[in-house]
Amino acid sequence: MNPAPGPSKATRKEAPLAAPAPPQISATATAASVPDADGNGRRPAISLSWIVPANRTLRVTWQLRIAATGVVVQRGLFAEASEGQVLISDGVLPATAYQLRASFVSGAADLALEVRSQLWGTPWSLLT
Repeated sequence: MNPAPGPSKATRKEAPLAAPAPPQISATATAASVPDADGNGRRPAISLSWIVPANRTLRVTWQLRIAATGVVVQRGLFAEASEGQVLISDGVLPATAYQLRASFVSGAADLALEVRSQLWGTPWSLLT
């Protein structure tokens, strides 16, 4: 008698391997302005800078919210991680306090909403 055959490769299910989490980001956000051709500040902005990672991290993403209300006014935007800084001005109003958090993104798996909420590299930082 031959023993009963084990499950075929077609019926075996292997757990997918989770991609490693991106490295923790060391970021700083400060109030800034968008300069005109003469270098004079014309519009309010936020300067987000970070230490460029040594690994193959692709991008940096951030969320920006109004401090008083918690309303998120920017999310899901990206900058190249190798640049080390981005000037954020779209939707930024003068005399308004904001909070910002940032994270590195190393691949498509980091972008999934259920994963992203767990991977923010920084807590909300207050900007006035």
